[in-house]
Amino acid sequence: MSMQQHADAILSGYGKPIFPTVLAQLDKIQEETQTSTGHELEQAAKRITGYVRQTRPTTSDGYFWFWALHFRGGVGGKIIVLFPWSQDWDASDGSQNDRSQAIHTKGKVSESDVDALLQELMDAMRICATERDAQTA
Repeated sequence: MSMQQHADAILSGYGKPIFPTVLAQLDKIQEETQTSTGHELEQAAKRITGYVRQTRPTTSDGYFWFWALHFRGGVGGKIIVLFPWSQDWDASDGSQNDRSQAIHTKGKVSESDVDALLQELMDAMRICATERDAQTA
């Protein structure tokens, strides 16, 4: 069941979620960097210009998301990156996530805006993990 995309999981006030191909990389980076807490996700997000806040939303299918990072993006738009819970202990498809991460956008946000933001987020996750590991060494 992990990494399944749920196109029917709509966030209130937004359209259907999108699932850019870079989400597979985001999942791998999250696992490699062991970015597993909301605090760690938020610390990475705070390094990105346009970060607004974090929430823990529920989508129209009743799923309560682990964490959502809100950003300004595009031309006056909004981008929300939703992170699922990681409770698929069997990791049958190589991921422990319950489902795929999802992206919701509003306003004038292009695919390249989303890809650029996700790349920045992955870079920030790597930096935060390096700093965390240096503190514990």
